[in-house]
Amino acid sequence: MGQSIATSERVDADRSSRRRIQRMDRDYGTEVRMIRLRRARTASGAAPGEQPGTREYQHRWVVRGHWRDQPYPSLGITRPLWISPYIAGPDGLPLIGGEKVMVLAR
Repeated sequence: MGQSIATSERVDADRSSRRRIQRMDRDYGTEVRMIRLRRARTASGAAPGEQPGTREYQHRWVVRGHWRDQPYPSLGITRPLWISPYIAGPDGLPLIGGEKVMVLAR
């Protein structure tokens, strides 16, 4: 609870909860702990005049092969299309990750 994305406070339970608590145990208090979750504070990535959605990557990475539903609007259908693995990110930056090694151990 020491994170800045959550706050905690003690409040009285709402009416229905208070009645439920009282039915179970009359001596039990009706004060509850309310935890409010907020979005994490992040530094503003772009100034108001800059174009939104621009990112500056610090490395490159390998994108695994995957299937994509490719639409063909002229035919009015979609078909599965295999996208081969590729390296994403700006050229000249270090590549993170490495070879994927699988081991079958008995």
